[in-house]
Amino acid sequence: TGGCVPASAVPGAGVASTRVSPDAVALLEWLRGAAGDYLGKDTSSRVVLPPGDGEGLLLLELGSGVGVVGLTCAALKPRARLVLTDAPEVLSLADRSIAANDHDLAARCIARPLPFGDEGAMREVLAEMD
Repeated sequence: TGGCVPASAVPGAGVASTRVSPDAVALLEWLRGAAGDYLGKDTSSRVVLPPGDGEGLLLLELGSGVGVVGLTCAALKPRARLVLTDAPEVLSLADRSIAANDHDLAARCIARPLPFGDEGAMREVLAEMD
């Protein structure tokens, strides 16, 4: 997404809050490699996303920033649910990304606060996912 990164005291927010981070790019490149199945390449030795439409699948992205990786995975699995998580101070970016997508995708996605290292917040997110 690019642009200037706002000043923030949130650990990791300088990388993930307003631009696509290098780790997200690397993951998307890895996911793209899984398309070899459709191009006649053998990718049977690695599982990126399970086959099918995602029925019953719950995706969780930790430290999602804008949520591009999670939203891309959810778009590839049209029946999967997605939870984007990040520090409360930057969670509005994930909310905005969800709202910017089509209704069918957005209806399956939520954003929840999950500060780095906050075990109680992680328990809350996991309990809500059950």
